This record gives sequence, C-alpha cells and structure tokens, in this order.
Amino acid sequence: MWYETLPPLLIIGVLMTTYQVNSVLVTKLLMGVPYRREIDDVFQRVMWTRDTRISGVPWRLAGLENIPDETPKKQ
Repeated sequence: MWYETLPPLLIIGVLMTTYQVNSVLVTKLLMGVPYRREIDDVFQRVMWTRDTRISGVPWRLAGLENIPDETPKKQ
C-alpha cells in the first residue's frame, strides 16, 4: 500500500537533511562562516575576486559600505 513508501522517504529525507546540516557545520569549522560562495559562473567569480580585493577575504561579503569613496592620493 501507499504507507510502505514512508520508511524509504523518511530515510532519504533524513540523509538529505543531515548532509545540509553537516555541510554548514564543516564550512563553519574550516572557514569561520556558515556558508560557502559558489564560483560556477563568470559573475560569481567576478564577485569572488571583488570581495577578495576589497575586504581581503573572499568569504566576507563586501557591500557598498566597504568600498572606499575616493582613492588615496600619492604624495
């Protein structure tokens, strides 16, 4: 009957949830942040390099408050 599909669905659901939770915990442990930036397409790679250049670390998202208004003048 239909209720025979519940145990496999429960097992699959628990395994998928466990993977997501463990992924967040391992990334938090290794990098110090609970998420990981994806660089699959060109736009994400550009944002990765921009955040690395502005804030020094690629996993800290850089908003407008981190971009300097003026370039420092050379003396």
